[in-house]
Amino acid sequence: MTYELWHVPSANLMCEFDSLSGALDAAREVLETQGERAAVEIALLEHLRGRTKTVADGQRLVSMILERAPQR
Repeated sequence: MTYELWHVPSANLMCEFDSLSGALDAAREVLETQGERAAVEIALLEHLRGRTKTVADGQRLVSMILERAPQR
């Protein structure tokens, strides 16, 4: 299973990961460094046995990132 982050407006692959947590960490970095406006333009996809599905995109992805944020 692999995970990909895509920039939706440009249809460009940003990066690929072997784990969901790695992909979410990278998406969190976008949120923290470039802001929510940039993060909502990302889609997180999962590839498994030749099938692709969208895990989350837009505001749902931002919500996933924030739900996973470490408690301070």
